[in-house]
Amino acid sequence: HASLTAIAAVVAQRGRGTVYLSDQTHACILRALRVLGFDDSQIRVLASDAQYRLPPAGLEAAIAADRDAGLTPLMIVATAGTTNTGAIDPLDAIADICKDEQLWLHVDGAYGAPTALTANGRERLTGMDRADSLVLDPHKWLFQPYDTGCLLIRPGLLEPCFAMDAE
Repeated sequence: HASLTAIAAVVAQRGRGTVYLSDQTHACILRALRVLGFDDSQIRVLASDAQYRLPPAGLEAAIAADRDAGLTPLMIVATAGTTNTGAIDPLDAIADICKDEQLWLHVDGAYGAPTALTANGRERLTGMDRADSLVLDPHKWLFQPYDTGCLLIRPGLLEPCFAMDAE
C-alpha cells in the first residue's frame, strides 16, 4: 500500500505525532494510520468545506489548538481528487501551512494526480509538486491493466525506514 509506506517513512524520519486529514480522505489512509499504531487521539479528521475540500483555516486552528495542548503535529494528508466527488484540496495553501509549521505533506493523488498531465489538471493541482510524498494509482487514469499503487517520495527518505544491516 503506497500511503502506508509513505506514512511509515514519516514515522521513521520524525517519530509519532498528530495527523490531519478531512472527512473526505479515502478510508485507506485511516487504515494505514491504524496499522502503523496511530490511535484516535493522534488523528484529526476535519470537516470539509462546501466544496468537499480540506479547509486551510480549519487546519491552522486545529494545529494551533494541538500545539497549545502540548501535542506534536506531524503531517497533513491532502487529497488531489477524492474518489467520491473528485474534489481537490487547496494544495498550495496546505503546502504553505506545512512549510510554516514544519509538517510533512502527504498528497493522496491515487485518483486525480495523473490529471497533472493536462493543462487544466496542472492548474488545478498547483502545489502538488511541493508534497513530501505523493501516491497515484496508474490503473485509474493511466490505463494500466492491473491494480497498482505508486509512491513518489523525496530522495533518501525510504532508506532509514526500510534499511537492514544484517550480519
